[in-house]
Amino acid sequence: ANSINHGSGSGSLRIWPEDGHLVCEVHDQGHLTDPLVGRTPVDAGRAGGRGVLLVNFLADLVRTHMVPGSTTFRTYFRVALLPV
Repeated sequence: ANSINHGSGSGSLRIWPEDGHLVCEVHDQGHLTDPLVGRTPVDAGRAGGRGVLLVNFLADLVRTHMVPGSTTFRTYFRVALLPV
């Protein structure tokens, strides 16, 4: 949704397993101006603006790569294997 609403109107999503984690990568042509996006609380009276914050709470690691005209979020979620 952020790629559509705040990026270029489209984006790509890739998902793969890596070293005991599920990795999810979202890339679009948007550019973030706030380097701390998703790491600071959002004003309770503001509508929206909590998607990246929620990802930071849920993921084990979030890596953000921003350059003018391109943003990539790569998130790592640890996969707990259950005994069989």
